[in-house]
Amino acid sequence: MASQLKLSGPGPSGPLETIILKPNLPRAREEAVSAVAVSNFPVGVRVDLEANVAAASRSEKILNNFRAAKDSFRAKMLKKIREDHLNAYEQSMGYFPDSNIDKQSLKVKMVRFLRGNDFDRFYDQMSHVMAGMTENDLHSIAKGTPTRLAVQYLECIELLNMHGFYFVNGRNLNFWSGNNAEQQAKRDPDALNNSKIVATNVLFDLSDCVNDIEKANHEQILFTLFPQTICTALAAQAHGTVKVNISYDKETEKCRRGLIHNNIFWLAEMHTLRHLLERGVVRDIQFRFEGADGSFENNVVSIHNQEEFDQLAITRKFAYRNESRHPHLNDEADRFGPTNTPYPEWCRTARPREVVVSVGTMRAVMRGWNLNARSKRARRQAARIERAAIPQSVSATIIASNLTRVQGLV
Repeated sequence: MASQLKLSGPGPSGPLETIILKPNLPRAREEAVSAVAVSNFPVGVRVDLEANVAAASRSEKILNNFRAAKDSFRAKMLKKIREDHLNAYEQSMGYFPDSNIDKQSLKVKMVRFLRGNDFDRFYDQMSHVMAGMTENDLHSIAKGTPTRLAVQYLECIELLNMHGFYFVNGRNLNFWSGNNAEQQAKRDPDALNNSKIVATNVLFDLSDCVNDIEKANHEQILFTLFPQTICTALAAQAHGTVKVNISYDKETEKCRRGLIHNNIFWLAEMHTLRHLLERGVVRDIQFRFEGADGSFENNVVSIHNQEEFDQLAITRKFAYRNESRHPHLNDEADRFGPTNTPYPEWCRTARPREVVVSVGTMRAVMRGWNLNARSKRARRQAARIERAAIPQSVSATIIASNLTRVQGLV
């Protein structure tokens, strides 16, 4: 049972309302607190209260959006099943753990889930999970040490898996970035990608339904976070040697070897695969780049080949403001100047996006930042030790000399 703490202030609005304080405050649903009442508290307390109220407001918006999307999401799923769900999904997925499965029985099982209490339990748990989900929870999935909220998210996926909306179930995985790369990933007979996994696509359908509600409310709370969560959980299932197919939609960027900065693969999947590599779950990550002939087999870079990996380019996800970007790619394309050029023509003629930096340069910069951060932490720690151990009468010069020695060892 979460402990409760009653806070009150003598402001003109009267006593402050009760706030429920829990171990994970951002995920608690606190009652509204007036700005006047909050202002009566000391600065440190006031900042904490304002942050908690903002987090509670964000959570409440997400919960309301999920409630508004529930019926449309259920109807979307039932429609797909009525139109022969297995065919509707199978065109892009076509994966079932048992090739001899009775598809009609599976359809009945899915409908029973969508119309029963288990769906309500799944949906309620998913909505509360996403209302509190943070990047720390995502990272915990990637590291294999899931937080309480991350565990609840994985339980939702398992609930889908149990009722016929199958997840990975131990199969090999591959990943992609770019339209041609997606098609290449689908043709791989030895591994699944996200478009062949029913549970993942169900979650993307849910993300789309919630996103529609957010758009109507002029919000973008889960616009990026929800897809990141889906892809992180999927990438956490990878093992062995993992293939990553990469292509560029612009003809002017063909044959470029590199990664796109800040797309979903960069934010969720690549990050997770690196953690699995460190833990030994993944043995190798092979990047397969589209060549001039459209082949992905002749341009392969292993992550263990440090020299080649460091030479890979990192390209901006979006063009600069003065560069053309086609509306087909993003709802915010007007920020970069509209274009009436048909998308295929735009792919052929648009000038390439700028290469920001190479992987090797970025790694060198990050190493420098990490060393600098460690040095600063060491100096702060040494200063705390010195202040606690040395009498106040000892001169600051002695403390400074000790800090210099500590810095030299880092």
